[in-house]
Amino acid sequence: MSTHDPRAHGSLNLSLRPSVQTSAGTVNGDAVKVNTARWISLEAVLGVMTGTAPTATFKLQSSADGSSGWADVAGATTAAIPEATDDRIVRGTLDARKLTVGQEYVRAVCVLGGTVTAAPICASVGLSGADSSETLKQTFDFEVVTAP
Repeated sequence: MSTHDPRAHGSLNLSLRPSVQTSAGTVNGDAVKVNTARWISLEAVLGVMTGTAPTATFKLQSSADGSSGWADVAGATTAAIPEATDDRIVRGTLDARKLTVGQEYVRAVCVLGGTVTAAPICASVGLSGADSSETLKQTFDFEVVTAP
């Protein structure tokens, strides 16, 4: 797993604004222009969900113009995260060269499944430049940890 931290050498852009969702479905974040970034990261916070077997899946999507034609970025989707009694932090990093040519925007997306009565969510997209000490990544290395 990469030790790359976009907050140290780039920008962290709020994409999926903090909210408490009260039903299952898809929540799309705001578009973030990739520009010349080498690394794209997804950093999400998932609060304690309530309902009947609620789950959350986070992913990145890309688009050429930032308003239409959104498609999932290959390998940039978490497994379904089940209900838990603690808040969780989700992190992953991807080499921007793995985006489809011409895709200049990305956004965070959260897909809520099961029966959801409350799911606190938010996500940021980090962008940063090249670091020659890191290797080319084919897919995200996602980690889900309990929030401190």
